Amino acid sequence: METKMDRDDSSENKAKYRYALQHFEELNRRMEELGEPERYIFHFLSPNGYAAFFDHLRSGSLLEGRFRCELENLLEVSDETD
Repeated sequence: METKMDRDDSSENKAKYRYALQHFEELNRRMEELGEPERYIFHFLSPNGYAAFFDHLRSGSLLEGRFRCELENLLEVSDETD
């Protein structure tokens, strides 16, 4: 988890987000190869997503990959258009 300001789709955050996702994907792949059951998830979170994040955490749906922060959506969309 890394916290950011609402709608902060700066070039730096786009790169951080892209490389963090790649890092955790590779880490999880290696852990799977080693037979480790744990997996890591990563999110950028901003204040307008706090309530939804904690709702998903309480319900268990965070671990099912059903949470998306507005900032994450913005970073992915704006990264594709750069």
